[in-house]
Amino acid sequence: MLTGDALAVLLSLAGLALAIGVTAYTLSGAKARNLWIVSAFFVAATFGWAWLQTKFDATRVYQILFGAVPLIVVVLVAMIVRSRVPSHERTIDREKMERKRKLIDDSRRLAVIYSQGRSGPQSFRQYLESTQAYATIRQHLGAEYLSKLNASRIAYAKAPDARYEPLVQWFLDELDRLERAWDLD
Repeated sequence: MLTGDALAVLLSLAGLALAIGVTAYTLSGAKARNLWIVSAFFVAATFGWAWLQTKFDATRVYQILFGAVPLIVVVLVAMIVRSRVPSHERTIDREKMERKRKLIDDSRRLAVIYSQGRSGPQSFRQYLESTQAYATIRQHLGAEYLSKLNASRIAYAKAPDARYEPLVQWFLDELDRLERAWDLD
């Protein structure tokens, strides 16, 4: 069984380790509000455990500072480093992700419009090639899909219970792949 001193030291170390991990996670641009709350809980638990002990001596104060001071230092360093990253870079990253999201959404709309018959009597390839969204996303599509799309002498039959024609389904699969590769899901 852990003694009070050992538990306080373990909680302090856990708080410190968590604070360092959360700081690294935050510096990578992620949202880590909940992780900061958990880290603060470890430090608060250390304070609470020391307070509940029968004697509150220098050893317990040292244990508290061992957990709290590094946490405060890590938070301050993270704030300084984060503030030095120009906000326009964060804005550019966010705008880039928004453009990619819009491109995927616009491309999916193309598949829906074609499948509903609103594109006229043209083939899926002809319809895609007449759109701005396809011209933009084409460079990101896989070579295998593009070779299937451009194979003008091959006809792909739609299964009776399929929702989309094969080329449309493969196009949607390519969009899913891009969405995962771009971390948009």
